[in-house]
Amino acid sequence: MYSQTKNIQILFSIFYIIILPIFFISTNVIYITNSDWLYSYGWDRNQIEKSTGLNIDQLNSGANQIKSYFNNNDEYLDLIIEEGGIKYSLYNQKEILHMKDVKQLIKLTKSLIYYSAVIILIYFSLTIITIKSIKKSTNHIFRTSKISAYSTLVFLTVFACIASINFTWLFRQFHFISFSNDLWQLNPNTDYLIAMFPQRFFLETTIFIGILTILEFIIYLIIIKKI
Repeated sequence: MYSQTKNIQILFSIFYIIILPIFFISTNVIYITNSDWLYSYGWDRNQIEKSTGLNIDQLNSGANQIKSYFNNNDEYLDLIIEEGGIKYSLYNQKEILHMKDVKQLIKLTKSLIYYSAVIILIYFSLTIITIKSIKKSTNHIFRTSKISAYSTLVFLTVFACIASINFTWLFRQFHFISFSNDLWQLNPNTDYLIAMFPQRFFLETTIFIGILTILEFIIYLIIIKKI
C-alpha cells in the first residue's frame, strides 16, 4: 500500500513539474490579453495609428471590443468603428472567422488554468498526506518546484534564442500547430487585424509573458521556502 502511494506521489510530482509552468504561462496569457496597457503599448510601439489610419480612440475601442468578445458568449466578432458619426464593421469575413478560432484558443487556455490548478492542489494534498509533516512536505514541494523552475528557465532560454534568430519561423509554427486552417495568413495591406497586431506585437507580448513567468516562479519559491 505504501509503495503504491509512493508511486502515485512520484507520478503527481512529475505532473506538477510540468503543470506548474503551464499554470503560470496560461494565467499570464489571459492576464495580458485583457490588459489595457498591452494594447496602448502596442499602438505606440508599432505606430499602429500611422499604419492603419485609425486614431487612438478607434484603436482603443477595437481593443475593448476584442477583450469583451474573448469573455462573452458571442460566436463571432463584429468590430465596429465610428468615424464622422458613421459606424462600420472593420474586419472582413476571413478576419472574423479567424477571431472565432482565436477565441477557442483563449477558451482552451482558460481551461488549462483551471485543470492545472486542480492538479497542483491535488499534488499539495497528496504530498502532505503521504509525508505527514508540514515542514517536510513544504521542503519536498520546494525541491520539485525548483526542478520545475529550472526546467522552465532552460525552455524559455532555448525559446528566446530561437526567437532572436528567427521569430517568424516560431510564429508560423505556432499557428500551424494551433489552427487547422490558413485563415491566420492575412495581408497587412488589406486586413486590419494583422495591421493592428503585427508580428512584433506578438514578439513583445511573448517577451512580457516570459518575464512575468520568471518573476512568478521567483516569488512562488520564496513563499514556499518561508512556509
